[in-house]
Amino acid sequence: DLDELERKRCFMLNKISKQSPKLITVHRQQVVDELLEVYKDENILSNTLMAEFHGESGSGDGVLRDLYAAFGDSFTSRYCEGSSQFILKVHPSLTEADYYAVGRIITHQFMLTGTFPVNICEM
Repeated sequence: DLDELERKRCFMLNKISKQSPKLITVHRQQVVDELLEVYKDENILSNTLMAEFHGESGSGDGVLRDLYAAFGDSFTSRYCEGSSQFILKVHPSLTEADYYAVGRIITHQFMLTGTFPVNICEM
């Protein structure tokens, strides 16, 4: 039920909001590689994030949403199959740690922004 999911999301967001936000700076052209590295640390889920793109101005939730959107667009074009809905495929250049990081990215994206990459196909 969507109301229950939103209640749980708000509970977790309130819990992690007590910590100081972690600031991350990424290069837009390297968003996939850099975000995968950030999310290899499983403790990242215990923090809220403040994000910025190197060489760009901007702050707030819009930048965070843009970060996740840029990651999703770039990741799906590089590592997924499909044209309007994407299936995550096993790719030789991705490690097991990378796949765990993708899971953390999707989870954290939902926790922090309430959004989910809808272009990933439900299997």
